[in-house]
Amino acid sequence: MDIDLRGRVRNIRLTASESLLPLFEAIVNAIHAVEDAQVNRGRIEVRCVRATQARLIDEGAREWVRFDISDNGIGFNDDNFASFSTSDSMWKAARGGKGVGRLLWLKAFDRCEIESCFLGVDKQLYVRKFDFELSAEGIERLSVSLVSEHERGTRISLIGYREPFSKAAPHSLTKIAQLAFDHCLEYLVLGRAPEIVFIEDGEEQISLTQMYSESVEHASAATAFNVRNQELMLLSLKRGQHPEETHASRPAPEKPSAPKLKRYRNE
Repeated sequence: MDIDLRGRVRNIRLTASESLLPLFEAIVNAIHAVEDAQVNRGRIEVRCVRATQARLIDEGAREWVRFDISDNGIGFNDDNFASFSTSDSMWKAARGGKGVGRLLWLKAFDRCEIESCFLGVDKQLYVRKFDFELSAEGIERLSVSLVSEHERGTRISLIGYREPFSKAAPHSLTKIAQLAFDHCLEYLVLGRAPEIVFIEDGEEQISLTQMYSESVEHASAATAFNVRNQELMLLSLKRGQHPEETHASRPAPEKPSAPKLKRYRNE
């Protein structure tokens, strides 16, 4: 059965109040990629880019036009790329994925650029590049090349933030990070989230991991229970002040001590 991508995206409901959901879907995908890579020090960077002075929103702040989400995860290997290329894929069903998150990118953005480095089944290192856009095929300008040395991971660039989503999105980096904190709280509580850092113009940095340590005062021991043969776990939290009230953007250090990413070399 053929899929009309334009029609599929048109029929997806995304309200202005959900303007950041496409970004959050990309961040959760990055968390899963880091989990699958089983790296010791996973890291996700979310670079938020504003428009030029010519595009001011009501309060005088420049609106957002682009988000770059980078991770040191497993990358777009053949299995992950096949899943990405399949509408409503069940590849991540066990994680609650519905296979439509990436379609939200095209609902709110003009296009997406993806560059990913992964280990192939032959244990060689490859870089896969392609654009994802509203075209007949969806995936355009695809290339896969063998490389001798590269940091494994993926960068997804969401480009051309459309109205009404761009105008409805929070104007401050702190507010965006706080909403991402709420969206990713499950992974933070369970200790499954890598370091997630929001960056604006290379100057301001906000760490969700630091937000969590500052705002969640206590987590009780997990209690396991069973409902209709389904194993569940209950974890109680005591949360302090809201992260938005206690955490402000801060300048990045002159020499940020980012964790060293694992490098691979093809023999």
